[in-house]
Amino acid sequence: MRKHLFYALLFGLTAMPLSIVKADTVVDGQSTEGKDFWVTFLKADQDANNDGALQLSISSREACKVTIENPYTNYIEQVNVAANEMKLVTLYKGTVAAAGARSNMTTSGKICYAVNSEQVDTCALHVTANKNISLFATSYKYATFDATNVLPTASLLDEYVVQTYSPSDHSPASVNSPAAGSHFAIVAAEDNVVVDYCPSVATEAINDAKSTYAFSGGEGMTAEEIALAQFQPGDTLHSPILKKGQVWYVWTGNGEGDAADLSGTYVKARDGKKIAVFQGCPHTNIPYKVKQRDHIFSQAMPTQYWGNTFVLTASKNRPSDIIRVLALNDETVVYVNGNPVHTFNFAAEPKHFWEFEIGTKGDYAKNGSCIVTTSCPCAVHLFLTSQTHDGGSGDGDPAMLWVNPIEQQIDQVTFATYQSLGKSLSETSDTRPTRHYVNIVTDKPELMKLDGSSIASDFSLVEGSSKYYYAQKSLGTNATSHTLLSDGSMFIAHVYGFTDNESYGYSAGGATKPLTQYITINGEIFTPESDNTLCGEDTIKYSCHPDYEYTKIFWNFGDGSSKELTKAEADLDSIVPHYYPASGTYHAYVLIYRESSHVCAGQNAVDSIPITVTIGRYHFEITDVDIPCKEEGKDWYGKIFYSDGGSHVNLDGENVSIKFNDAAKAGGFLDSELKVMDGYFQITIHEDQVNSESIYGIDLKIVSSCGGTDTTLNFSMNFDNDVIQQRYQNVLGLDSTMAKYLLSDFQWYRTSDSTAIEGQVSANLNFYDLPEGEFAGDSYYVCFIMNKGTSSEVKKCACAKSFNNEGKMPDFGNDSTLLITATYTITGNNVFVNANWGGKTDIDCYAQWITTSGKVYEGLRFDIPDGGCTIPTPKENGLYLLRVITGKATRSFKFIINH
Repeated sequence: MRKHLFYALLFGLTAMPLSIVKADTVVDGQSTEGKDFWVTFLKADQDANNDGALQLSISSREACKVTIENPYTNYIEQVNVAANEMKLVTLYKGTVAAAGARSNMTTSGKICYAVNSEQVDTCALHVTANKNISLFATSYKYATFDATNVLPTASLLDEYVVQTYSPSDHSPASVNSPAAGSHFAIVAAEDNVVVDYCPSVATEAINDAKSTYAFSGGEGMTAEEIALAQFQPGDTLHSPILKKGQVWYVWTGNGEGDAADLSGTYVKARDGKKIAVFQGCPHTNIPYKVKQRDHIFSQAMPTQYWGNTFVLTASKNRPSDIIRVLALNDETVVYVNGNPVHTFNFAAEPKHFWEFEIGTKGDYAKNGSCIVTTSCPCAVHLFLTSQTHDGGSGDGDPAMLWVNPIEQQIDQVTFATYQSLGKSLSETSDTRPTRHYVNIVTDKPELMKLDGSSIASDFSLVEGSSKYYYAQKSLGTNATSHTLLSDGSMFIAHVYGFTDNESYGYSAGGATKPLTQYITINGEIFTPESDNTLCGEDTIKYSCHPDYEYTKIFWNFGDGSSKELTKAEADLDSIVPHYYPASGTYHAYVLIYRESSHVCAGQNAVDSIPITVTIGRYHFEITDVDIPCKEEGKDWYGKIFYSDGGSHVNLDGENVSIKFNDAAKAGGFLDSELKVMDGYFQITIHEDQVNSESIYGIDLKIVSSCGGTDTTLNFSMNFDNDVIQQRYQNVLGLDSTMAKYLLSDFQWYRTSDSTAIEGQVSANLNFYDLPEGEFAGDSYYVCFIMNKGTSSEVKKCACAKSFNNEGKMPDFGNDSTLLITATYTITGNNVFVNANWGGKTDIDCYAQWITTSGKVYEGLRFDIPDGGCTIPTPKENGLYLLRVITGKATRSFKFIINH
């Protein structure tokens, strides 16, 4: 997507059509591939009889170098990963008992095991790479094993809801093997992070505070400890301020059943800070108290990535799996194969999940698959069950994995399968081989490849769907890496495996984009924040991309035309071309009609996206030039005013160059002194630059993906002062040398403050015509246009001329009068001029009619005798000056003459 706004502009000419489109929705999708990750491991089964291991699996489409470090210890390690290789990095081997494991890790610096509940810890690893990688984390102890894919930092957000499982141990639980509760860990991905969380059940710190309070009655406890002792489910707690890479781990302590299940705990970082959340149970049976137990471990997905459509596929060669649907909104409706099967009631379901089974012995997907849709965004987790629930085969145990919604499909991933490591990491002979599988869902099975070979024949149609297909693909018993590829479409997949008392499962990866509708125009995503440009496209290609089920899409283009697409038509080709024949701003919009099953609380059955479309043909021109009069011995500044036709081009951008042309440089103008101001260019004029005959230029060049322009904007310097002559005693005007030019658009200015003098827009300035308060002792200059109507049109200013009478009013004597009987008359009437010279018969006095533009009616000159006389008026309507001239003075009177 282009990030800069460009316009193609031409001086005095029409530019190419440009379209600027803004929409009010946004998509900024990442994926589970990335170059930067944060990961921690959660406390596992604390039975110290067998050793365990914590490992990272790294894959990449390209050869790359990966760095693993703990920023708070001395641990840093670099590994090389070949293209399409799965690199296994063992971080820790040894006892999984909390105290022993952390002690051993401290020695190596590889601290990555969260065991200290509700304490700021430094047990996260930072994984970075020079190419995009997929990262997976595995936690192993003999008979307890699970794995998760790890989200890149770019995909982390600020809001999560925790999903664990109702913990239990062997029934009945023994003193030495109590039910181990549930837990989650928060990793700060940036500095100054404070996390608010609402535990759905009491945590270890809460239980400790309650015990202390019950014993002491609160004596000696802090206010915060007392608040913990008084905790009720749903109360909000908060972490301390966390630095980047620090961990806040929350555990219920040893506990059983719903009272120790943190499912439904809401987690939110303040100020939009990024955090990673890992969740699970140290060990539990699934279902509740059905033997055997196992460690479950998964990374939580931000709520913004939850979806509405899920294809559930059962585990191969297993009778059932357990599904938990986690809701964000009360009254969310769940549909299986289009049939409503559950409506959430948060009052009765305080942990906000609904549980059911799939598979041959399950409630749904008895044939292996089903499609689940929800009216509001949800998270779906699949739990592999305990072996006794499977009939006691001895293979398999609990595992937990995130089911990607259909909205979060990907096109390629490399993943790993894992082998049991034995009881003490060296004894592997007593374990059976692990059977590995991958379940895949796609709408184009013919495009799917596994390790380079087509697997199209392995797919079957998903029950309840006419679009999606699924496969339960066996991967054998070897621990190795595999690559899934859809060569032209998308898919979701999850990986799992079973062996003696063990199983693992994890999502193979997916997209991580906020789920909403968005539009593209000419193939680009448009947002209200960015200014994007479509260049030279006569036909605009609109397209709408809802991330939920819908029935139809209706386009209104804002020019009186519209287009409606059915879902089938939009699925076949979502592009809607439209042509705007005229320039202008159009308020277009698109309406997306949802299926009724996808109307969430607070949503409408019709989503509306407004779009503002501007189609313009822009021009760029000089509109005015202000070259004020200079002060002797000083440089001064001129203003070259321009117009961009309302397109608001950014002349400060890197795509624009502005400089003087050769003629201007020869005249002494410097590029370094050319400044772009708001609406004008400022030029520095040096004292010797007063050549009134030269025309200079500013070269403006705009280069963009829309094309460009290269034009010269012309201006000229002041005329010398002597082009203003005092034509009469009280009249300033241009001398006869200007007669060879075509002049127009006059305006007189007062030099002292460059104020335009109202009404003074003719070639002459008469002292008696100045507004009240003006005085003749000031000096004046006039600006005018030369060669109007041509491409070389420039504005000129003639400067600094004062009246030579020093502002004195003409003296007619104490007994002298000069009066006009009226200032309004009818054409053909007469006007009486009363001239009384006090007996001074030697005074020569005459009158002239003059238009306000300075035209003198040569045939209308009349001598005025002492005592006055009657003179006729012009025959044409208009505003006139009657100017009476004597040997000493001139008086002017304004007249309006009408029929």
